[in-house]
Amino acid sequence: AASDVYKRQPNYYLICLSDNDPENPVVWSTDHEEFFTEVTNEGRLNDFLDRFMTKEEFLKLVKSKLEE
Repeated sequence: AASDVYKRQPNYYLICLSDNDPENPVVWSTDHEEFFTEVTNEGRLNDFLDRFMTKEEFLKLVKSKLEE
């Protein structure tokens, strides 16, 4: 099926406010076409955010902007 070949990118990322680890909750994702009928565990928030920018990269960027 086409859905097997093409993996949809999630439209929504969510966290549960009652997560057992509120400092680093699990990130869940879902697609608008299958809203909550299929959800994916994207991992812990810290690891999820590291996909885009590490903590060190973020701090370096913020510090440089504050110095401007």
